[in-house]
Amino acid sequence: MNSETIQGVFVTLFFLTSSSLNGQISCSGTFGDNIFENGDFGSGPEVIYPEDPEIAPGYIYTVHTPPEDGYYTLTNDMGQWLNNHTTWINISDRSDDPQGYMMVVNASEEPGIFYEQTIENLCPNTVYEFSVDVINIVRREAVDHIKPELEFLIDGESKHTTGKIPQDESWHKHGFTFSIDPEQTSVTLTLVNNAPGGLGNDLALDNITFRPCGSDEKIIDDEYVSFCQDETEPAMIRTSIDTNENFIQWQYLNTNIEEWQNVGQENQQKLEVDVTNSGERFYRIIYAKSQENLENPNCRFFSELVTAEVIPLEYEVWDTICDGDTRTFDGSKLTAPGTYVGHFTSSLGCDSIVTLYLSAIEKIPIDFELEIDDPSCYNFSNGKITIDKVEGGYPPYIYAKDTDTSSLGSFSDLEAGEKLISVIDRYGCTDQTTVILKNPPVFEMDSLPDHEVVLGEVIHLEISGNEPIQFLSSEPDIFDNCSDCVSISFLPTQSGKIQISAENRNGCISEQSFFVDVETEDLPLEFPNAFSPNGDGINEDFEIIARGQAIHKIISVKILDRWGNQIHQMENVSGNEGDQLWDGTMNGQLVDPGMYVFVCEVELINGETKKYSGEIHLLR
Repeated sequence: MNSETIQGVFVTLFFLTSSSLNGQISCSGTFGDNIFENGDFGSGPEVIYPEDPEIAPGYIYTVHTPPEDGYYTLTNDMGQWLNNHTTWINISDRSDDPQGYMMVVNASEEPGIFYEQTIENLCPNTVYEFSVDVINIVRREAVDHIKPELEFLIDGESKHTTGKIPQDESWHKHGFTFSIDPEQTSVTLTLVNNAPGGLGNDLALDNITFRPCGSDEKIIDDEYVSFCQDETEPAMIRTSIDTNENFIQWQYLNTNIEEWQNVGQENQQKLEVDVTNSGERFYRIIYAKSQENLENPNCRFFSELVTAEVIPLEYEVWDTICDGDTRTFDGSKLTAPGTYVGHFTSSLGCDSIVTLYLSAIEKIPIDFELEIDDPSCYNFSNGKITIDKVEGGYPPYIYAKDTDTSSLGSFSDLEAGEKLISVIDRYGCTDQTTVILKNPPVFEMDSLPDHEVVLGEVIHLEISGNEPIQFLSSEPDIFDNCSDCVSISFLPTQSGKIQISAENRNGCISEQSFFVDVETEDLPLEFPNAFSPNGDGINEDFEIIARGQAIHKIISVKILDRWGNQIHQMENVSGNEGDQLWDGTMNGQLVDPGMYVFVCEVELINGETKKYSGEIHLLR
C-alpha cells in the first residue's frame, strides 16, 4: 500500500463521508468499478500501520496510541492498542479481513479545511457515487462530547454535510451522487470540519468507494439460465438494453485466472453459450454512453451477473450400501453390489445417463444413548432429544430425526409426539429407534368469582390451580410486590376487570380474570346527630362513623352555630373511625348546649371528593 494510492483514497474518503442533506445515497442503478481500489486502506499484520502514509496534509501521522488532537493513525484493531482514551470504544475495521486497516482521526482544535485535492480523468455527463463507512468512536455514556460534523465542497461550492455523526457506537454509510457537466473531466474536492476539536470530534473511517452510477433499468433478461449439454438449438443469453443509446460488451469470468474477459462482439444483444462442456459459467455486460467511455474503467457500468448452467449428459456415481440394505435407483431396488446404468430426466428437461458403481460393506451395529427432554408445557415446542455415546458402524455419523438431519446429534424445539431417531454412518448403514415425547398436563388456575363491593371494602382472594403456583402477576397490580402470594387481600378503588397470570415451576402460564363492581354512591359513612362532652366517658366527641376504608382523608370540617357563625374548624384529618372532629369547645372554652351545624368535605380513596352537612346537638 503506497502513499500515492492511499492519498487518492483519502481524498475520496472524506468526500464520501459526507451525506446528502437527507442522509440518503440516491444512486439506484448499477455501478462500475471502484476507482479507488484500496478504499479499505489495505491490510497488514501490524496493529498500527508502521509508515506515514502522507494522506492528510495539516494532520500528523502517529504510531502511538491514542492519537491526540490533530493526529491520525491507520489501525486494524483498537482493542489491541497499548493505550486508549477511556471515552473511546474498542473496534476493529469494518471488513471480513482481520488484518484490514481503518483510519482513526482525532480532529484539530479549530474548525476549518480538512483536505483538498483535484480528481482527474472523469467522464462528462456521467453520474458518480461516493460512499464511506463512518463511526463516532466516543462511547455512548460519555457526556458533553463534541460530535463530528463534516461539510463537503465541489469546485468551491458547498454541496453536502454529514450533520452531527451520532454517538451510538455503530457504523453508518454516508454518501451521495453528483453528475459531471458536459466537457468536464475533473473536480476539486474540499473537506471542511465544522466541529472543533478538544473534547470529542473523534471518528473512524473505512470502505471508501468512488464509482460511476449507471442506469436503474434491468440489463439482463434472466439472471439464471440452464441448458442441456450438446443442445441442438443455440443456447442464448439476452439483454434488453437499448444499443441505440448505449454501447455494450459481453464478458465472461475466466475462473482459471479469476478475471473477466470480453466475449463476442460489441453491441450484441444476444450471446451464444458454449454447451459442449457441462458446468456453470458466469457472464455480465459492461456498458456506457459512448465508445470512448466503454473503454475507460472510470466511465462504464456493470450489469447484473447471469449464471448459465450446462447440465451434463452423463454422470458417474460411486456409492456404498450395507449388507441387507436396499438402494432405489431408476425405479429399481438394489440389494447387491455392481455397476448399474439408469436414464434420468432432470427438472430442467435434460436427459442424462447415470452410471452407478455400487459396493457393499459389512454392517456393524451402531449403539447410542438418548437424552430426552419432554416439552415443559402443554403443546409447547421446546422438547429436546440429544444423541450421545455413539459407538460402532463407520464414523463419522449423521443423525436424523424423522426427515431432519444434523451433524451435531441434537434436535431441539420439538413438540410432543413420536419421533424416529436414526444414526447413519459414512456408508449409509443405519440404526434407528422410536422416541415418544410426552405432553405434560395443561396447567390451569381455578376460576375466580366476580365481586360486588362498596368502596372501602377489602376483597380476599385464594388463588389455586392443578399444580403449585410459583409466580403471580396481575393487570392492574393487586399483589403489592408479593409475586408468590396465593392468599391475598386488596382494596379496589374502581370497577373493572382484573386479569391474573400464574406460572408453575416450568414456566407454564395460566390466566384467569374476574370483574369487580365498586359502588361509590351509597357509602357507609355516617355522622352522629348528638354528643355529650360531659366527662362521663360516653359519647364525648363528635366523630365520623366510617365502616370500611373508603376515606383517604378529611379535607376540612367546620362547626357553625345556629346563626351561621363558624366556631370550629379542622383540616387534613386522617378520617379514621374514632378520630375527633370536635370536642364541644371554642377557643378552649366549653360552648353552650344546643343545636349546631357541621360541614365536612372528604377525599375518598378513589380520588373523588364528597361534602356532607347536617345538624348536631350538643348535650351536657
